Amino acid sequence: MGALAAGARGRLGLDSPARRSDALGMRPMPALAPAPLAHAPLLALLVFFRAESVRLVPAGIAMIRDRSTRGEPERRLALLLLISVVPAASVGAIFNDFVERQVRAPGPVALMLVAGAVILRLADRWGSRIREIDQLTPTAAFGIGIAQALGLVPAISRSGVSIAAGLFARLTREAAARFSFLMATPVIADAGVFEARRLLTDETGVTIQPGVLAAGVATASWSGLLAIRFMLGYLRGHSTNGFVAYRIAIAVAVVLWLLGVPWK
Repeated sequence: MGALAAGARGRLGLDSPARRSDALGMRPMPALAPAPLAHAPLLALLVFFRAESVRLVPAGIAMIRDRSTRGEPERRLALLLLISVVPAASVGAIFNDFVERQVRAPGPVALMLVAGAVILRLADRWGSRIREIDQLTPTAAFGIGIAQALGLVPAISRSGVSIAAGLFARLTREAAARFSFLMATPVIADAGVFEARRLLTDETGVTIQPGVLAAGVATASWSGLLAIRFMLGYLRGHSTNGFVAYRIAIAVAVVLWLLGVPWK
């Protein structure tokens, strides 16, 4: 669990807000309460996928207990999600600290923005998009999990690269996005639990104002719900080209900033 939390914290940017600020050339900002911020996207995922969650949790427990899917779709999906989490846990535990020290600089971030855009474009172009989630194989789920682990690298985007992997696995765009969101739930949950423990034991040194905290979590959760709904609806009838263009535009902005090009 600790390994999974390490990987999740790196992908969610929960362990070094000051380092992110330094990478952008800004004065480090005081740390925010990481646990509630991690719980906000988790709440959004649980609310949006509440029907799936109600079925998957007991199905996953039964699958582990019986060591069999027994041909049940919910148990099989729970197994696929469990398989996809393994690479994230392993890679996060090994490389999280290295990435935090070495890769959070504007140059590599711009490069990874472009790399992520290229991967997403190729996946959308080459993927046959004929499979739904219930047709995903364990091998493909593990491959998507490996892709998710690449989200440890800043600007690669965990969701973007896992959606791309799903497209390479011949999933439809909507199915790839749905599986990406579902597989993110246990990762974010573990990160939230880990950070909550740190917060409760005063390891973070953060003073919490309940009113401000509640407002922040509510706003972030609502924004997450809107983002999930928009992405699934958008990918149901559109390609990923809009997201590719967005990543390229941000990369160009970062390069211009590095070169000192004035914005006015």
